[in-house]
Amino acid sequence: MELTLTDSWPARARGHFPGVIACSVVATAATFLSQHYGAPVMLFALLLGMAMNCLAQGGTCTPGIEFSARSVLRVGVALGGLRITFAQAAALALASMHWPL
Repeated sequence: MELTLTDSWPARARGHFPGVIACSVVATAATFLSQHYGAPVMLFALLLGMAMNCLAQGGTCTPGIEFSARSVLRVGVALGGLRITFAQAAALALASMHWPL
Protein backbone atom coordinates (compact mmCIF):
# COMPACT_ATOMS: atom_id res chain seq x y z
CA MET A 1 0.00 0.00 0.00
CA GLU A 2 1.57 3.29 -1.09
CA LEU A 3 0.72 6.27 1.11
CA THR A 4 1.34 9.85 0.08
CA LEU A 5 1.59 13.04 2.09
CA THR A 6 -1.91 13.99 1.06
CA ASP A 7 -3.46 10.93 2.73
CA SER A 8 -5.50 11.68 5.81
CA TRP A 9 -4.40 10.37 9.18
CA PRO A 10 -7.20 7.75 9.31
CA ALA A 11 -5.91 6.30 6.04
CA ARG A 12 -2.36 6.19 7.40
CA ALA A 13 -3.62 4.67 10.66
CA ARG A 14 -5.45 1.93 8.76
CA GLY A 15 -2.26 1.20 6.85
CA HIS A 16 -0.21 0.98 10.06
CA PHE A 17 -2.77 -0.93 12.14
CA PRO A 18 -1.85 -4.57 11.27
CA GLY A 19 1.87 -4.03 11.86
CA VAL A 20 1.37 -2.10 15.09
CA ILE A 21 -0.90 -4.87 16.37
CA ALA A 22 1.71 -7.49 15.42
CA CYS A 23 4.38 -5.55 17.32
CA SER A 24 2.04 -5.21 20.31
CA VAL A 25 1.43 -8.96 20.32
CA VAL A 26 5.18 -9.65 20.26
CA ALA A 27 5.77 -7.18 23.11
CA THR A 28 2.94 -8.63 25.19
CA ALA A 29 4.11 -12.19 24.58
CA ALA A 30 7.69 -11.26 25.50
CA THR A 31 6.50 -9.68 28.74
CA PHE A 32 4.38 -12.71 29.59
CA LEU A 33 7.22 -15.14 28.90
CA SER A 34 9.66 -13.02 30.90
CA GLN A 35 7.38 -13.00 33.93
CA HIS A 36 6.87 -16.76 33.81
CA TYR A 37 10.39 -17.93 32.92
CA GLY A 38 12.54 -15.30 34.59
CA ALA A 39 14.60 -14.31 31.54
CA PRO A 40 14.95 -10.68 30.36
CA VAL A 41 12.08 -9.23 28.35
CA MET A 42 14.48 -8.03 25.66
CA LEU A 43 15.74 -11.57 25.09
CA PHE A 44 12.24 -12.89 24.48
CA ALA A 45 11.36 -9.86 22.35
CA LEU A 46 14.44 -10.47 20.22
CA LEU A 47 13.68 -14.16 19.79
CA LEU A 48 10.00 -13.56 19.01
CA GLY A 49 10.92 -10.74 16.64
CA MET A 50 13.27 -13.04 14.75
CA ALA A 51 10.54 -15.67 14.54
CA MET A 52 8.03 -13.11 13.24
CA ASN A 53 10.46 -11.65 10.67
CA CYS A 54 8.33 -13.02 7.84
CA LEU A 55 5.71 -10.35 8.61
CA ALA A 56 8.17 -7.57 7.81
CA GLN A 57 9.10 -9.01 4.41
CA GLY A 58 6.37 -7.25 2.48
CA GLY A 59 2.64 -7.39 2.87
CA THR A 60 0.13 -5.58 4.99
CA CYS A 61 2.17 -5.52 8.22
CA THR A 62 5.24 -3.79 6.78
CA PRO A 63 4.17 -0.11 7.18
CA GLY A 64 3.09 -0.63 10.79
CA ILE A 65 6.24 -2.55 11.71
CA GLU A 66 8.40 0.17 10.18
CA PHE A 67 6.40 2.84 12.04
CA SER A 68 6.77 0.93 15.31
CA ALA A 69 10.48 0.38 14.73
CA ARG A 70 11.06 4.08 14.11
CA SER A 71 8.60 6.20 16.05
CA VAL A 72 7.22 4.00 18.83
CA LEU A 73 10.60 2.50 19.69
CA ARG A 74 12.28 5.91 19.83
CA VAL A 75 9.64 7.24 22.22
CA GLY A 76 9.93 4.11 24.36
CA VAL A 77 13.72 4.33 24.54
CA ALA A 78 13.55 8.02 25.41
CA LEU A 79 11.01 7.45 28.17
CA GLY A 80 12.93 4.41 29.43
CA GLY A 81 16.11 6.45 29.55
CA LEU A 82 14.31 9.02 31.65
CA ARG A 83 12.80 6.21 33.77
CA ILE A 84 9.30 7.38 32.92
CA THR A 85 6.66 4.70 32.46
CA PHE A 86 3.60 4.96 30.27
CA ALA A 87 1.42 4.96 33.40
CA GLN A 88 3.29 7.96 34.81
CA ALA A 89 2.99 9.85 31.50
CA ALA A 90 -0.73 9.07 31.28
CA ALA A 91 -1.29 10.13 34.89
CA LEU A 92 0.50 13.42 34.21
CA ALA A 93 -1.55 14.00 31.07
CA LEU A 94 -4.81 13.32 32.91
CA ALA A 95 -3.76 15.52 35.84
CA SER A 96 -2.95 18.41 33.50
CA MET A 97 -6.38 18.28 31.84
CA HIS A 98 -9.09 20.14 33.63
CA TRP A 99 -12.24 18.34 32.62
CA PRO A 100 -15.39 20.03 33.83
CA LEU A 101 -17.79 17.46 35.18
